[in-house]
Amino acid sequence: MTLTAEAFSTAIAGIDYAPRGMWFSELFLFLSTCATAGVTLLVESGVRHGTSTRVLAAVGLAPIIAIDLKHFEVGPVAGVRFITGDAREVVPRLLRQHRDQRIGVLLDGPKGPKGLQLKDVCLHAPNVEVVGCHDVAAGHGETWHSHAPSMRLLARGFDTRIPAAVLLADPLGPGLGVWVSP
Repeated sequence: MTLTAEAFSTAIAGIDYAPRGMWFSELFLFLSTCATAGVTLLVESGVRHGTSTRVLAAVGLAPIIAIDLKHFEVGPVAGVRFITGDAREVVPRLLRQHRDQRIGVLLDGPKGPKGLQLKDVCLHAPNVEVVGCHDVAAGHGETWHSHAPSMRLLARGFDTRIPAAVLLADPLGPGLGVWVSP
């Protein structure tokens, strides 16, 4: 299966960008990689305001399990099961519980080295096909990164709804590394 830019744009048309959230181009990179890999379950950690959760659900690629450490600032979202807890404990448990699924994991918490460690745990699970790790610079062995010049060309149309002040402050966006399981 493939996810076209047109289908993605149509799916997210009614979703507004939330401050400090993932950029639409980053989510397209993750979801298009998951579609190509045949992912049948999405696991997201770090929900906060829920913009990325709403995008994942709107695209409708697969059922979603969303995890946040403290609380969710997003109401119910069709097709999403919400779990409160530490992703470093919950994600590995979910990967074991859903051994029969082809899983895509989107990590937006924990951040920094802890997020990269959880990414490594995910990539060692036999049923994980794709891992996206947000707020990381390129250079961690990723298959693709949202800052790559080819991705930036594609992203121009997706990120036009992000406020100009945000674009000026961070022209490339926070950064999403995507790893595909070998």
